[in-house]
Amino acid sequence: MDKREPDDPSPYLLAIWAPGETANSIEPPQRRCGSQDSTDMCNDKTCFSCNSIREANSQTVRGTLLIPCRTATRGSFPLNGTYFQVNELFADHASSVQPIDIPRAWIWNLPRRTVYFGTSVSSIFKGLSTPEIQHCFWRGMHTTLECLFY
Repeated sequence: MDKREPDDPSPYLLAIWAPGETANSIEPPQRRCGSQDSTDMCNDKTCFSCNSIREANSQTVRGTLLIPCRTATRGSFPLNGTYFQVNELFADHASSVQPIDIPRAWIWNLPRRTVYFGTSVSSIFKGLSTPEIQHCFWRGMHTTLECLFY
């Protein structure tokens, strides 16, 4: 991981995955498992029902790293000082495809932020009023895109 740029207004963040969520989750997760026995859980990584139980009982959560803009671009960004500089985050590709396991105890007492995901500002805030959009920015909420880092 790159050291965070000193002028970056945002910290690294962790986007926590929902139980049963996969990198290819386009459709809502399956609500019922094919396993008929309530004490026996299946091993299907996309089974929402079994993974919800398994993850709720585990001491870890799965997550994707969100990298602040200046750090992701190594301090150079063509739109320096604009909306993107202050509010943009980038999802780490590797942990987007294969989420990392984080012990719950490490993050339990950390501050939480809401992150809005989308491919453009208009797609993220579609349907919100101007005051609602302003509230999102004033409360430190961010948008994100996925990027490859080598």
